[in-house]
Amino acid sequence: MASEYIKYQLRDVKPAEPPKPLTKEEKLRNWFDYHKWHLVIAAVLIIIAADLAHSAYVSARSVPDYQIAYVGTKTLPSDTVSALGAAAAAFGEDLTGNGEITVSVVQYVKNTEEAAGNEAVAGSNTASEIRLMADLEDCTSAFFLLEDPEAFEESYMVLQPLSDGRLALPFEEVPGLANADLGTYEESLITGETVSGESAELLTGLSLARRLPREGSENKNQEAYDAFWSKLTGGK
Repeated sequence: MASEYIKYQLRDVKPAEPPKPLTKEEKLRNWFDYHKWHLVIAAVLIIIAADLAHSAYVSARSVPDYQIAYVGTKTLPSDTVSALGAAAAAFGEDLTGNGEITVSVVQYVKNTEEAAGNEAVAGSNTASEIRLMADLEDCTSAFFLLEDPEAFEESYMVLQPLSDGRLALPFEEVPGLANADLGTYEESLITGETVSGESAELLTGLSLARRLPREGSENKNQEAYDAFWSKLTGGK
């Protein structure tokens, strides 16, 4: 009797059937299963790149061509600030290359009289002083709108004297601003009342000054700042 082993060796073995070809859907599913993490990583990288590009675009468009720092004891209404920036922009040029001419007016408000015994006002004064010092250190503002030019210069010593020796021009002597239609302002007080008036009247009594070029540093926009000042002030 043949052994079971010989029977096993002599068995009728049928060749295995070739695998059925995959359908398009199956091929696509297999490809996706194999590459899904690659796709996820690529999508994340694309999102990050798009976000960086958008942030750079927004940042580039939000940088003003010129900046004027207002330093005073009372906050200017937003209507007045907007009108002032728009009027000044008519005398500038597009320094950032974004197709627009913008003049930003930033406010540094410090009221030492109201700060006495008022922690909120004292804290606001401190924050304003810190912001102003950072502005002066970085030379962010090339021009200043001041309540008291002499006191400002005594504290910071950054103003460029005029040809006649004065530190600043009174607002009414700056034709680019005094002759502009700055419109009216309207402001709601914390008491619930609303006050309004002419922006030009509100700015009367302030003075416009320019900053000294920073010693030992190169400012690529200095010529443009000089031209802007000359146009704004009528060559003063």
